Amino acid sequence: MDEMKECEGQNIKAEESASEEKMTMEELLGPEVKLERGAVMKARVISQTADGVLVDLGIKSEGLIPKADFSSESKFREMAPGTEVQVVVINTRTESGHPEVSWRQIAERESWDRLLLSFNDKTPVEGEIKKQIKGGFIVDAGVDAFLPMSQLDLHFTKNTEKYLGKKLQFLVTEYNRREKNIVLSRRKLLETEKSIKREKTLSSIHEGQIIEGTVKSITGFGAFVDIGGMDGLLHIGDLAWHKVRKVDDVLKTGQKVQVQVLKIDKEKGKISLGIKQMSERPWNKAVDKYPVGSLVKGKVTSVTKFGVFVEVEPSIEGLLHVSELTWDEDKDAVMKSFKPGAEVEAKIYALDPEKEKLSLSLKRLTPNPWEEANKKYPAGTRLKVTITKLVPFGAFAKLGEGVEGLIHVQDMSWTKKIRHPKDVVQPGQEVDAVVVEINPENEKISLSLKHVTEDPFRKYRGGKVVKGVVRRLADFGAFVELEPGVEALVRVSEIAPKRIESPKDALKIGQEIEAKVIKSDPSERKIDISIKKLDHDREKELVKKYSGAKDNPTLGEILIDDSDDE
Repeated sequence: MDEMKECEGQNIKAEESASEEKMTMEELLGPEVKLERGAVMKARVISQTADGVLVDLGIKSEGLIPKADFSSESKFREMAPGTEVQVVVINTRTESGHPEVSWRQIAERESWDRLLLSFNDKTPVEGEIKKQIKGGFIVDAGVDAFLPMSQLDLHFTKNTEKYLGKKLQFLVTEYNRREKNIVLSRRKLLETEKSIKREKTLSSIHEGQIIEGTVKSITGFGAFVDIGGMDGLLHIGDLAWHKVRKVDDVLKTGQKVQVQVLKIDKEKGKISLGIKQMSERPWNKAVDKYPVGSLVKGKVTSVTKFGVFVEVEPSIEGLLHVSELTWDEDKDAVMKSFKPGAEVEAKIYALDPEKEKLSLSLKRLTPNPWEEANKKYPAGTRLKVTITKLVPFGAFAKLGEGVEGLIHVQDMSWTKKIRHPKDVVQPGQEVDAVVVEINPENEKISLSLKHVTEDPFRKYRGGKVVKGVVRRLADFGAFVELEPGVEALVRVSEIAPKRIESPKDALKIGQEIEAKVIKSDPSERKIDISIKKLDHDREKELVKKYSGAKDNPTLGEILIDDSDDE
């Protein structure tokens, strides 16, 4: 009996305990508040736990926003105690005893609405670049959005890591809520901002104005300088009055510089800038500082195939041309003696401030051998020269120290056609020559071998009786060699007194003949002779000789008599 009473007592206590527990849940929930899945409620953050964020729902039981509801650790940390947020009920019964609510779903709904408004109005939205994926980035703009690589910046950038975790402004270029597709562009926003700044800059600057800019990028031909929303070109030639070989020797990317606006093309949106224009042009005073004929000292800046550049002062360089190194022909040895940085003294022989050209000379520090040669070897002078070099068109010959002349192939022989100078002379050979022409200013002397002797064609003037040997026969006449290299033509009409059809009717190759020169042209190298004319003139002389005799002799008697006299 006692045991039965004890069991009944325990059951009564258990029912009372269950009843008390049931009353406690009702009291906790509150009879006036009823949670329903999907209900949107205002909540206040109470604390952060390892499971998530506990929020006050206005009931005795606290709601839990799971940690997985937050897209990033930074979002989770933003839920500081006291922060008021909107949440949606996900589950009223959980193992933890806390109703599960979601902040993210409400935030995403608001984000989609906000992104739609931005897409329609073309207004910027803020987002955080979360991670890089193939072809672009994932951006947290309340919902995950895609940012193509090409839309990250105005220009392609290799260093993309610096953008990760940054909050930036973007434009929404594609919006599809059903497919949960959002595409962003930062580039279009930057282009718009740049265009606005550019218009503002173009309207506020003028040519000649000095402004401050930032070196944006450097190229081989100059640098682009940001002058406030747009870039101006600072050409390498406008960096300094002296020659700048590399732009990055003078400027660095990101450097602040003072520049002068040289030219504005508003239609093309182009601006030319300069730095050197802000200082006086050094060449303006060059005429007074560096008169022609004066000596100047400078430093070798570079050595090229055609000469040596010498800096006489910053921004003024002179050229010591290879032809101005020495009067001698061996200029290579002199060229090898110059090294960048070496000091040199030279003579100024030409100056053009407008073209910024200063011509220097070393050889003009010593007497000009060509002037001496002009006095010593006037045209017509006969002298001995030494052959130094052969070229296809002639031979160079040395007259004296630092002076060479040219013997052209056409001046090597009066009678022979010289195909190459080696057929007549050899290097090192000493020969007699005549100065034909001398030009000290151009440093040229024309020499001749053939002028050492008289032109043989000039010996055969009209009327002269000549002897020669028939060498060739042609239909129109015969070629007669008067001396080696000199031929004359006797035409078929000038061979015999009576008309003949062909030279072969009266002449043979190898036959020696006498004739009279009837035409001579030394310039054309042509001589015409006549056998008939010589015979006729001789007959006239004989007739004249015997025309005074008492008895009139016949021509035959005269010829016989004359033959006897001989």
